[in-house]
Amino acid sequence: MKIKRFLFIFFISILTFSCSDELSKLTFPLETPDDITDEDYLIYSLVIDELYNSSSIVIKQKTGITFNETDFSEYLYEYFENSENAKNISSETLSNYYSLNQTPFYFDNKFSCKNKEVLLISNEELNAIFNENTSEDIDKSWEKYYSKYDKSNGFMSFTKIGYNNSKTQAIFEIHHSYESLGASTSIIYLEKEGENWVLKDTLIYLTS
Repeated sequence: MKIKRFLFIFFISILTFSCSDELSKLTFPLETPDDITDEDYLIYSLVIDELYNSSSIVIKQKTGITFNETDFSEYLYEYFENSENAKNISSETLSNYYSLNQTPFYFDNKFSCKNKEVLLISNEELNAIFNENTSEDIDKSWEKYYSKYDKSNGFMSFTKIGYNNSKTQAIFEIHHSYESLGASTSIIYLEKEGENWVLKDTLIYLTS
């Protein structure tokens, strides 16, 4: 019985290692990046530096798309009630943000984080790791992910940044996934003070 159990564990270990090794040998080309401003990359990098401590940051190349306008407004009402800073967000900023995020964009790796490696990951690679068409347990998929991105704390998806017309306010969302029951979505709000962007508030409105 002990021998059978040992052989079973050994077989599973070999299988897991084989899948992980196979993933590391595959290449997943990125899409041609869209024209995203240097100011956008500066803001993303600033927020990453302030909110995340991992030495390796993995970002989906394809931006996310926000909720429909009604649902997003409901989350923002909660945001307004709990944040003095968020009450400053103009309807112009929100309208620009919502309009901009009806179609996805593709990032280039122009992030400039301090003491952090930034990696872009394609939807194709994520689909290869978290394949919904297999019976593989989600925890096994995360093991496969971390076998390659072992210095990261999961991966992030950003929406495009919405500004007011005078570019003194900025808002976007971050979705962060890091384990089978570990994920959150946050609204990020910044204001420009002089020549510098300053993170004013973060609302985590979805967690699992």
